[in-house]
Amino acid sequence: MSPELTGGPLLDVRDLTVEIRGRRFDPPVKALDRVSLSVAPGETLGLVGESGAGKTTLALAILGLVPVTSGSIRFAGHELASIGRRSRRRLSRDLQVVFQDPYSALNPARTVGQALSEPLDVHETLPRAAKRRRIASLLEQVGLPADTTERYPAEFSGGQRQRIAIARALMVSPKLVICDEAVSALDLSIQAQILNLLADLQRDLSVSYLFVSHDLAVVRHLSSRVVVLYRGQVMESGPAEVICDRPSHPYTRALLAAAPSPDPGQSRLAARGTERRPERAGGPGGCPYYSRCAIAVARCRVERPELRPSAAATEAACHRLPDPDPTTQEARSDENA
Repeated sequence: MSPELTGGPLLDVRDLTVEIRGRRFDPPVKALDRVSLSVAPGETLGLVGESGAGKTTLALAILGLVPVTSGSIRFAGHELASIGRRSRRRLSRDLQVVFQDPYSALNPARTVGQALSEPLDVHETLPRAAKRRRIASLLEQVGLPADTTERYPAEFSGGQRQRIAIARALMVSPKLVICDEAVSALDLSIQAQILNLLADLQRDLSVSYLFVSHDLAVVRHLSSRVVVLYRGQVMESGPAEVICDRPSHPYTRALLAAAPSPDPGQSRLAARGTERRPERAGGPGGCPYYSRCAIAVARCRVERPELRPSAAATEAACHRLPDPDPTTQEARSDENA
């Protein structure tokens, strides 16, 4: 059974909370805290943030690999947060994933042809000749020769293995592919090739991507919209071009400042207002970025900011909006904690 859209987004996540429990008497940690986002049919949504932001936890929650504490995950009209194992398996042909490490994603004891046959064996009943034609056609689409099927993963480079992993994800014509740091383990030149390949495949197949990355420059290349996560909360969301050129949230500015740039002047411009202050203790209900923010005020310590429109056509969770420019904050220094 393949789910059909009745209008609206293909993936719709609302107020998603995931708590991770540690030792027996330790309180649970919120890996995700009321996260909301959506992906439209044929769209690429970039999900960006530093290590520990909750990006992979969100991807795993969508895939059903970590339990959901509260909130909703609707995919093609079906609620995934409470779906049974059998129903999720039927939906899995429309929801596929490409993982970060191309070296561990493929079974070294199976040929590429066997690896690509697995999703077809699970979701379709095809004659052997039709299966071979499907595999050969998709290998050609990802830029690999047909004789790839007879070889083993160890015979391929990292970039070639990731092409094979992409082919496997697309083998059953999914509606959405989650790319979890799909290019971060590759050399820069290979990254560009894989990103161009994903864009070409999206144009040809009308597939949607949830593209998870820590690198805003990579996300901008492929995404139409971006969601910025920090400590399990959404800090900013909006059009990729606007977020990369005119970020409203100080954390987004810090991410951009941390990215290497061939122009030192641009790096200095991006870094304005992102200098870390000495660590300060925040309240349990305050902004998660309070302890690192250069423009935080006392309100930020005790009150969590909600997403609201910024002057740059994004939504940002910051009490200092609509005046996020740190060069204009000096006059309000008496408010600082």
